[in-house]
Amino acid sequence: MATILPKLFFYSVFLLMPAVSSADRVTVEWAPFIILPSTQEEHLLAAADQVNHTFLLKQKGFIRRELVRKNHSTYADIIHWKTKADALSAGEKASQCQACSDYFQLMDMKKSTTAGAGFSHYEVIKRW
Repeated sequence: MATILPKLFFYSVFLLMPAVSSADRVTVEWAPFIILPSTQEEHLLAAADQVNHTFLLKQKGFIRRELVRKNHSTYADIIHWKTKADALSAGEKASQCQACSDYFQLMDMKKSTTAGAGFSHYEVIKRW
């Protein structure tokens, strides 16, 4: 009986958790990256602010964004969108955005292709 109680508690809590309705579902974009050795965090934050104010806030379906840090060189943008189509549309427009280009120039694009792999913990350093 003693070994059954923890399992019953777990399953009863799990069953009480409401499912997310289709109206409440959002698309979460996970964009991990590694900054160049010459990039200082204050420059990264300033560039990220510009992306937010001059680009993301104007995009259809944009909800919110967080910039998180794993260590001195590994970061990730977490962007919430109303739909996947909204996220993809903004992604296509990013190549025409000067603030986005300035932000991307602070990143090591080659190393960033393998950033964010595996299980790890990040600290939120900015939330818009």
